[in-house]
Amino acid sequence: MASSTDDLINFAKEIAGNPSEIHQRCSASRAYYASYHLCNGFAETRDIPHHYEEKTSYGFHEALIKRFTEFNQTSKEATNLKSVGYMLRQSRDIRVNADYRLTETFDSKDTKLAIGYFEKIFERLENSKI
Repeated sequence: MASSTDDLINFAKEIAGNPSEIHQRCSASRAYYASYHLCNGFAETRDIPHHYEEKTSYGFHEALIKRFTEFNQTSKEATNLKSVGYMLRQSRDIRVNADYRLTETFDSKDTKLAIGYFEKIFERLENSKI
């Protein structure tokens, strides 16, 4: 059975209820991937240009972020999409801390931020007219 963005964010919210640090780390990581897949699906179904030709200095995650932050239209909608890219980048930074910086403290405030980014991204994409 395939998983969906809803499955990822629902699982993130479910395990966020456990205060242990490992649950908080896993929750934040799943919340980021829910945001990532939501943004990727949106970008693939809309006319949002790729930046893969420049991919020599960054990976697929940053390429997706750049699809939003470097969206080249001037409109309120473009501003909304750029903000989605910035929120996705912030969420990715939280995920990097959760997954790789194990010697640093990670707690529920970090998890709440990652879940909050998902909710804001979802709202902006859901209401987008692009």
